[in-house]
Amino acid sequence: MQEAFERIKQINPAARPISVLFTSPEFAAYTGKQRLKIGQFTVPRGATWVLPNPVPIIAKLFDNAGNQIPPDSDLIIAKRSRPDDHPEFIAKVQYAAYYDLTESQQRDAKYYQNILQTLAPLRVGAQIQAIRFRQEELVEIYVESDVAVDLTKPGTRLEFPAGVDNSNV
Repeated sequence: MQEAFERIKQINPAARPISVLFTSPEFAAYTGKQRLKIGQFTVPRGATWVLPNPVPIIAKLFDNAGNQIPPDSDLIIAKRSRPDDHPEFIAKVQYAAYYDLTESQQRDAKYYQNILQTLAPLRVGAQIQAIRFRQEELVEIYVESDVAVDLTKPGTRLEFPAGVDNSNV
């Protein structure tokens, strides 16, 4: 450890040595908000998927106890070009928009604006009409919440439209 502290001092003389320990009870049972991947879809070979922007998303998610996840939770959609790449987050959706709506209400034209979500990848400055996922790219879905999502609970739903273009074949 001393050797590491000395290298740190060379890199940043103002730094003081500390040790980060993962031994106390709060590390064993972290209960704050966490981001967990709940789904991953791979675009088949020879195909391209197109997500319209904005995209309507239907969502009903539940925790281990069968309760709907809290309204302060977020759904996150990401794009990953290769499995070993970092995800590019293209949408962060507040679950509050879905919390008070049943699945049938979400499908009702009257509530369409509530479920319409804007995709905004960081590398694009202007509004875009669609996001394309090329063959073998990944669409990943994350939930950021202080409860664990249980996808086996009755009524669980996560749905969004995509266009499939097989002209790459």
